[in-house]
Amino acid sequence: MSDLQVIVQLTPNPSALKFVMNRDVIIEGKVTYFSLNECNSPLAAYLFAIDGVKQVHFFDNTITVTKSSEVRWIDIEEKIMDTLYDKMDEHNPNIEQKEEQIKERAKLDKSNLPEELREIDALLDESIRPALQGDGGDVDIVDFSDNVLTISYQGACHSCPSASLGTLQYIQMVVGDKYPNVEVVLDESGWY
Repeated sequence: MSDLQVIVQLTPNPSALKFVMNRDVIIEGKVTYFSLNECNSPLAAYLFAIDGVKQVHFFDNTITVTKSSEVRWIDIEEKIMDTLYDKMDEHNPNIEQKEEQIKERAKLDKSNLPEELREIDALLDESIRPALQGDGGDVDIVDFSDNVLTISYQGACHSCPSASLGTLQYIQMVVGDKYPNVEVVLDESGWY
């Protein structure tokens, strides 16, 4: 067995746990897998092989696992830990999302954003994303048109009960302080 250390942390979402490791899970960016078919990481595929795993989110040195409501953590947490200890040595943290995943999730082309949207994205970087990432989740901008900012949650935030209310209201407040005419809405096309 390697020198791997894993700390399990609760998240605000009762259906998600963070597994924080002493090594990188992903070198650059983040990736959320919603099914085994999307996995381009063998480690994520091994986690999906555990009955009840519904979503796997990689960010920095953290894997956030979201379970289905029919399964109890006591039934799968040890299996997740065993998988991490068994498979982490063969895991390659240089993960690149498949082009179709990037297009599907990030419908917004960030290469040529208008100034207002760059500033809103910077506000999210400063005021919102660090807290969400600390809780095992994240937020992306999906669309911005007619003063409506559509966002999408990843990781623990994706199915968190407080994300659709409290967190969304806080994001609206932060964005609204600088852009009072902008309404923030949740992209519910992938919401469950």
